[in-house]
Amino acid sequence: MKFYFVFAFVFLFASANAQNFSPALQSMVDAENAFARHSKEKNTRDAFLLYLTDSTVLFDKSGPAWGKKSWQERTPNTSLLFWQPLLVGISKDGDLGFSTGPWEWAPSREAKPEAYGYFASVWRKFSDGWKL
Repeated sequence: MKFYFVFAFVFLFASANAQNFSPALQSMVDAENAFARHSKEKNTRDAFLLYLTDSTVLFDKSGPAWGKKSWQERTPNTSLLFWQPLLVGISKDGDLGFSTGPWEWAPSREAKPEAYGYFASVWRKFSDGWKL
């Protein structure tokens, strides 16, 4: 029985990762992955500043906040915030999209994750690329 469960899981996982997206959706997914990679390889603060606009609103424990302003006020540190989109979609005209999936946070790059959750992002395509 275990064999069938493992086989089904591997098959479904491989199928999900083998999806062919439209060029517009793939460009948004690439932006989301580049955003997460920048956070992992450099630091979370700079990654957010790179992908936020002045009008981005973020939600945290204290409620809504202007995203870019709140990240400009932070100091870069060695904590690690990493995420991966699992569900994505895009508007018919290809300039608005969404992504959602799991995230994890560790107080340092050497530490084990201490916080987990799910994110939801709304993306908009600008002349210089996708932004939150």
